[in-house]
Amino acid sequence: MKKLVALALAGAVMSTAAFAGTDTEDFTITVNVLEKCEIKSVDDVTINDYDPISGNSQTGSSNVKFRCVKGSTWELSVPNTASLNHQDPNIGDTLTVNIEFDNQTSSDATSSKVDGTDSAGINGENIEPMTITVPGGQDVHHGTYTGTVTVTLSW
Repeated sequence: MKKLVALALAGAVMSTAAFAGTDTEDFTITVNVLEKCEIKSVDDVTINDYDPISGNSQTGSSNVKFRCVKGSTWELSVPNTASLNHQDPNIGDTLTVNIEFDNQTSSDATSSKVDGTDSAGINGENIEPMTITVPGGQDVHHGTYTGTVTVTLSW
């Protein structure tokens, strides 16, 4: 029994002796954060009671909601015009609408654009409003017209 206690004490002394000193060294961690954005939603638009005979335009509005990594530079673009198809494909008429960002920063022959640099971050929300206009006086059949428009977010 004395031998077992002596061996146990010798082991305890040896394990303490194995950690008789310490040393430290610093290291560097580097993380590259990507510049990135994503569209959260785009409001659908319904324009009721368009009267082509009156010659008056009618408008609706939509909002593009998106978020980006802080400091990301972004650009939203949408086609300047869209052709909406009649609900009855046998009629074949199309209704033209014009689309423009309310805070438009540039445009070309085919699109309306708005751009900026994000400061809201991923927990915030950027909102860019658009106006959709149905020009007056279009010679179309009565009924419902629908179409899909693509908003592009680039960063």
